[in-house]
Amino acid sequence: VPGWQWPDDTRLSFRHQLFDDQGAVSANVTARSANGAAEVVVMASGCREDSEGAPVMYDQLGIRIGEDEFSSQHDSAAVKLVSSDDRYQCFNDDHRVPGGIAVRDDGSGSVVAGDLGLATQPLPLPRVDPSGDDDELLAVSTKIVFMWGGVYYLCYTPDGTFGNKLKESVVSVAVKVLGVRSPCAEGGVEDGCIEDERWDCFFSYEADGSVRNCILSFKDDGGRPGWSVTAGDRSKLTWSDTFDADAPLDADGHLVDSDSLHPKYCGAGAPNTAAVF
Repeated sequence: VPGWQWPDDTRLSFRHQLFDDQGAVSANVTARSANGAAEVVVMASGCREDSEGAPVMYDQLGIRIGEDEFSSQHDSAAVKLVSSDDRYQCFNDDHRVPGGIAVRDDGSGSVVAGDLGLATQPLPLPRVDPSGDDDELLAVSTKIVFMWGGVYYLCYTPDGTFGNKLKESVVSVAVKVLGVRSPCAEGGVEDGCIEDERWDCFFSYEADGSVRNCILSFKDDGGRPGWSVTAGDRSKLTWSDTFDADAPLDADGHLVDSDSLHPKYCGAGAPNTAAVF
């Protein structure tokens, strides 16, 4: 039906694994639309899931519509993460949002971007019961990693393709990601690009200059331009191990040894307290 709307009882949920001394347990975060407005709260990749440094990863994404049902016209449903809540912009790839890195090394030295990122959208969303009408769509065994903090939306299409403004819609539950957002100015916007950002701090000898400390500020007024934070009730800051020393530069000023560009990741080992003065 052209211009269709989501029912007020629409529910959007993400599932991830929580780790404690007893092992892993599943946890769901769910929000239900009420009068067409609601948001589900998830965490960005800066939040680490375990001591090995893996980011918080969501392995299920589900949509339920209460007393209504998805018909066979939704057999090839799919969603993509966008920054606009305008259903008539779902076809526009300019509004897509990059995701984080799901796997640091797939065994061949390559990284794997998480589902729902720029390289992996749209994400198929099968019906739970493909044999008949059902009220739930559910993607399982996903590797969804959110990279940027902010409020985003899911563009939905019932047939797996985007380009028809009449059949596409924005899920009535928004996705609020707790975390930091950056402009990814170093190498351009792509999945995982926030890990390549630099924040250089300079100190004067014996603090005799105007710069007396290095403050990581994401405030709208006085913070670093292009950076922002979507915060929850509590925040936590950690840091990585010390980076290796830079290799020599060539005649053009580039590092001779490209391996020295590889960063140390947060959570991959204990922070080096001796490197913080």
